[in-house]
Amino acid sequence: MDHTPHSKTICPVDMQGKKSVMGGKIHIRAQMKKNFFTPWEDIEVLVDLQNDSSRKVKELEFKLISKQKSANMSSKLVSDFDTVLEWHKKLYPKKLYPGDKATQQFIMELPKTLTHTFVKKNVFGLDYFLRISVDIPKLPDRLDLFIDVPVDIVIRDPHIPKPPLPMLELAALPHKLWEWTPRHILAWLCYKLNMPEFRPSFIFWDLNGDQLFHLSDSSMATLVEGHPGATEKLTTILKTRIEEIMYVRRMLWDLHLGHCVTPFEAHGITKSTLVNLTKTDLHKVVKVGECYKILEYLDKEFPNRKSNAGTDVSTALRTLLSN
Repeated sequence: MDHTPHSKTICPVDMQGKKSVMGGKIHIRAQMKKNFFTPWEDIEVLVDLQNDSSRKVKELEFKLISKQKSANMSSKLVSDFDTVLEWHKKLYPKKLYPGDKATQQFIMELPKTLTHTFVKKNVFGLDYFLRISVDIPKLPDRLDLFIDVPVDIVIRDPHIPKPPLPMLELAALPHKLWEWTPRHILAWLCYKLNMPEFRPSFIFWDLNGDQLFHLSDSSMATLVEGHPGATEKLTTILKTRIEEIMYVRRMLWDLHLGHCVTPFEAHGITKSTLVNLTKTDLHKVVKVGECYKILEYLDKEFPNRKSNAGTDVSTALRTLLSN
């Protein structure tokens, strides 16, 4: 396909490299779901490392390099110029000792001022590639293991909706779980938990945050099934987040203080923060009598909580009344 500002020929990338060093070899494999990106877009790279040498690997470096090709029309000579752009990242994955192997995903944001890739035959060309280097201790940089992954920079087609940016999506997540929309849940899954494999299931169910509270155990198991290991992890995370909120609601309902649920949730009070609540904190949320009932309940449920959190209820009540 000819290069145009909007050309988007999706081509998954899978490149490998290896280098012989003292005591064996170090292997690297880089995979990307596509080979084209727009300026300011995130590049997601899945890197596999295998250390069969006697050296320790502890650093990866990513550099974006532009390759310019120009031709002299009179002499018909072609000149190549490789330029390392200011954009580069040094990342420190888990240390890889001799005999170890690891897989890790890296996400990096491209500069917003890149010129798109283009080629004018026999005149001029501009290409990019992502250089992934493995720093090998006690070797000069020029001898490090690296692979060059070709990358196409394109201008976004104005007719195609702009995909969400991970950081903006996460920043837009409401503090209250029950206010999440289906889009918020998908952003949380993909960008916060890094579990995009559950995306199709959640899209099919089209759940919002409030509906998560009403899921039965069997429904939740069906929602997250099919991914051994990740299924158990996500189930635990979901149940923990829901229980943090439902515990406070049940406590207030049991004390016949259901009208206090709203102010408690407005202050972000969950199960994990209850044990640290002081009489001063409660005085800002509920009335004096309600504060007395809650302090008494907390002292029974959490007998080892801090004394300044109101272990002596009568003293706490007298202090509140004196205020």
